[in-house]
Amino acid sequence: MARNTWPGWECVRLLGAGSFGKVYEIRRTEFGREFSAALKVITVPPDDSSLQQAYSEGMDKESITAYFRSYVEDITAEFAMMAELKGHTNIVSYEDHMVQELEGQFGWEILIRMELLTPLLDWIKVHPLTETDVIRLGIDMCRALEVCHMQNILHRDIKPENIFLNRLGDYKLGDFGIAKQTERTLSALSQKGTYTYMAPEVYLGKPYGKGADLYSLGTVLYRFLNGQRTPFLPQGTIRYADREEALRRRMSGEAVPPPLAGSDMLREAVLKAIAFERADRFENASEMRAALEACLEYCSAHGDSLADHPSDLTSRQPSEDSVTVPEQTPMPLPENSVTIPEQTPKLPDSETEPKQAEPPAPENAADSEPTPKPAPAEAVRQPAEPPKKKKWLMPAV
Repeated sequence: MARNTWPGWECVRLLGAGSFGKVYEIRRTEFGREFSAALKVITVPPDDSSLQQAYSEGMDKESITAYFRSYVEDITAEFAMMAELKGHTNIVSYEDHMVQELEGQFGWEILIRMELLTPLLDWIKVHPLTETDVIRLGIDMCRALEVCHMQNILHRDIKPENIFLNRLGDYKLGDFGIAKQTERTLSALSQKGTYTYMAPEVYLGKPYGKGADLYSLGTVLYRFLNGQRTPFLPQGTIRYADREEALRRRMSGEAVPPPLAGSDMLREAVLKAIAFERADRFENASEMRAALEACLEYCSAHGDSLADHPSDLTSRQPSEDSVTVPEQTPMPLPENSVTIPEQTPKLPDSETEPKQAEPPAPENAADSEPTPKPAPAEAVRQPAEPPKKKKWLMPAV
């Protein structure tokens, strides 16, 4: 078998690459029918520098082998959890996996086969999000989190890059387990990454729980209602120092201004999700979903002010992703950071029906992450507010 290929499948193209692996589109033909899937390949250790850093910290060959082998064992154990979550409309569907040792060198490759989806950031480049889209995205992500939190599973890496769409227009959350294990096991050697969507209690090394995921989701929604800018980032050109300053202001507890777009009801819901104090946020994913469902009902009754002109801000508010800035070295985590113990999840018996959505014209791309959902709580109806002046969302460029 050729590397990066699943037995019986042909590797079509590279879809993307990250710190710990690559994602490919793979295809097979059976009885005249063509099937496609995504293949995520995680290399352990991710590169030679990780291996050399382990040696520089005084680890010998035996301890290094045990260290990285334990990572492979831990992440493989996560697949059992992913398999139990399989079938949920709003969680990326895991299909199968295999582990193989690298030939002629130290290390392993973990191959994960999953459904082929369209990354959210690719989708919005040609399909600008309306206010209704943003609300539905939030509702779908809450549904995914309801199932995971019922099993005491924390995602800890909710961001636009880990959200996908299927052919029916359902939003799906990915990288369950893998994100957590990768951070816990490999990044311990070299702390890198962005803190853009991280809850304050996580960054500050305080005890945290399910509310940290809700904070991250709220920050994602804030970005899509605020000209592709997360809290405290300027609407013009972004400089390196701007990101550090935005992080400092968030972590100091400074009050976040409302996003530029959306109804007052939606703005209040988003600001509640990203409140600095955990006690001021939604109690759980079900409560946040109910609030967003009330926002969707209001939007349906009074009209989506962004439906006809979702890209009016494009000329003056470039996408956060489109701005080229020097690579940021994030502020280090405090020494008293905590690690959430792993728990063995159990899938709930019931599953709610999938939501109806306008089917997007599929634009194949991929990744990993997904699950069965709990029965939704009754939506919390809030009093309707008077019609507002229109505000426009901006798509990623």
